[in-house]
Amino acid sequence: MKVIFLISHIPPYDVWEANNHTPNYHWQTAKGEMVGFDGTGWGDQILEQIIKVVDDRITFEVWQPDFKADKIYSATLPSGLTHRLFPARFVYSKLTVIGGKKEFHCPDMVAMSKEYLQKEEKILFHAFMNNRYNTRQLLKKFSRKAPFLFQFATNSEKHLIFGSKPSNTVKDRVLRIVLRQYFKRMKYLFTGSNRALGFPAGYTFFKHENLTNIGVDFKSLEISTTKAEAREKLQIRPGEFVLFSSQRLVPEKQIDKLLLAMHDIGELPFRLIISGSGNQVYQDELLALTKKLGLTDKVAFVGYISGEVLNLHYKASDMFVSTSVSETGPDSVYKAIAFNLPIALTDTGIAYEFMADNEAGIVLGKHDHQNWSKQLAAAISDISQVKIAAEADWKNFFNWTNVARYYASVYDRIAEDFYE
Repeated sequence: MKVIFLISHIPPYDVWEANNHTPNYHWQTAKGEMVGFDGTGWGDQILEQIIKVVDDRITFEVWQPDFKADKIYSATLPSGLTHRLFPARFVYSKLTVIGGKKEFHCPDMVAMSKEYLQKEEKILFHAFMNNRYNTRQLLKKFSRKAPFLFQFATNSEKHLIFGSKPSNTVKDRVLRIVLRQYFKRMKYLFTGSNRALGFPAGYTFFKHENLTNIGVDFKSLEISTTKAEAREKLQIRPGEFVLFSSQRLVPEKQIDKLLLAMHDIGELPFRLIISGSGNQVYQDELLALTKKLGLTDKVAFVGYISGEVLNLHYKASDMFVSTSVSETGPDSVYKAIAFNLPIALTDTGIAYEFMADNEAGIVLGKHDHQNWSKQLAAAISDISQVKIAAEADWKNFFNWTNVARYYASVYDRIAEDFYE
C-alpha cells in the first residue's frame, strides 16, 4: 500500500526569505527562482515516524502545492519518504467569492493519482481537514477508488463548519450548502483531539486514546548546559523571572494581547522573550506596541531560532507562555512540557487537553484577555503554585513510537475496510 499525505499549503517562502533561510531540499526553476522544502512539516514528521514502525508493505509520500514550481520536484529523504512539490495555479470558484480566499489547483496531482491507481494495488490519501479546491477535486475524482482520511488537528471553533453544530454566521451556512457534496464524499475522519466536536452520522471515526497527534523527539531536546549557564549565555540579569514564548508571529497567536497583559504588571521583575517569525506587518505592529507600552527593556524579540539555540532558551526560562486563539498542538508547548517548565497556555489544542487532564499549568482563556495579567502576576510571584506535569505521563503521551504505531493501525483498519 502507498500512503500519500496531502499538504494543503505552499512552502513558507516569505518566512524563509525574511530569515535568509535556504530550505534543506531546493532547486532552481527555469526562471531562476528557488523552490524547495525543509522536510520538517507535520506530514513529513508523521510519515517518517510511521516508517520506523512498519515493514516495507507500505511506502510513503508527501505531496505539496507550489506556485513557484514549473514542474514536479521530488526528493527522497534519508528515511525513505518521498516529498514532491507540484505546480499550482490559481482558479476561480464559488468559494473564492464566499470565503474570500484564493483557490488553487494542481493538475499534475490528479494525473499522478491516476497513474498510481493504475499501478498500485492500494492507495490511501491522508490530509488535515481543509476545503481547498485542489482537495475537493481529488476527492471528487478518486473517493470511489481510494480511501481518504481527513484529520481534524484542532478542537478550534473555526472547524465548526464541518461539525453538526455549525456557527450561525451567514457565511458559514452558505459554505455548508456549497460544500455539501464535498462532505458526502468523506468517510474516514480522524478527530486528532480528545475533545472532538460532534459530527453527523455516516462517518467512520478514529480518535487518539491517551496520545498526542504529533510526538516529541526527546533526544533532540537533550542539553548539557545548566540553567545558570544558559541564563548567563543569554545575558539574563540576576533576579529576572523569564517567560518564554515561541510561536509564529501572526495575529491568531495574540502576542499583542500578551504584551498588553505584561504592561499591566510592568512593575514586576520579569523578562519576556519571544521567538518566531511570520507576518511582517504584524511583527512591525508588535515592535511598535512594545515601544509604545514602554516594554523595550522587558521584552525581547529574538526571531526564528531552532536546535541548540532554541533549547538554550527553554533551559534558561522560568515559565513558558502560549497565547494562541487556535492551536493544533502546539509543538512548542510539547517541548516546554519535556523541559519540565511551568506553563501558561490558552484553552485550545492537544497540549491544553493534556495539561487539563493532568491538572497542570495555568489556563489562559483564549478570549479572556483581561484576566491574563492577574494570572501571570500570580505565577511570577509564586511559580511553585503552578503544577508541572509528571514526567511518566508526558513521556507516554508524547512518545513518537506509540503515536506512530497508532497511525499505522488506523491506516491498516481503513485499508481493510475499504479494499476488503
